[in-house]
Amino acid sequence: MGRHYYDTSAVSEAKKKKFQISSRFILWCAVFFFCVATTIAAFYFLVYGSFFNVKKIEVSGSKLFGTEEITRIIVPYAIPAFPWRALFAPGHMLFWQFAKTHTITSQVVPIFRSVSIKPDWGERALEIEINERSFFGIWCSDKNTIGLGEGGEQEERCFAFDHEGVIFGRAPRAEGSLLFLVRNENLFSGFLGGNIL
Repeated sequence: MGRHYYDTSAVSEAKKKKFQISSRFILWCAVFFFCVATTIAAFYFLVYGSFFNVKKIEVSGSKLFGTEEITRIIVPYAIPAFPWRALFAPGHMLFWQFAKTHTITSQVVPIFRSVSIKPDWGERALEIEINERSFFGIWCSDKNTIGLGEGGEQEERCFAFDHEGVIFGRAPRAEGSLLFLVRNENLFSGFLGGNIL
């Protein structure tokens, strides 16, 4: 049986090719890992970084509502479209930057005539300008049409409304002729933003 001799140079070239393929694979794996790590770090900084937190909220033009109440009222109407809604909270500057609109009209939030939102990135502040509805009269339900309240007494619910007939707040029961008062004898359950007529 004859011996087979192999060219050593051919064997060494095959080993080099194999080594080059594996080193190229390792290089691409390292690049991929670096890109993924950079993306995750950037995403984490964007969502959880303190740089994007709202430091203060300034509200002007409101006499009836406080800052927290106004924020609670307008947040559902300022929520941006998916997927931003799932990423940012109302305490994040990008939440307000990507909001559907920076001017919320009375058709969207009937309690106010208009709401203007201005994100200030320099101060990391939010400026909310409220144009409230003006008081016109009080609409009260008849005691006989309302069920028993707490304590077993009949309660009378009253609501403040403006010139357009939009309810924008609860009101105390009024007597006398100084205020325009409507007493409703029919079953009526008023709610904020609802229309009386």
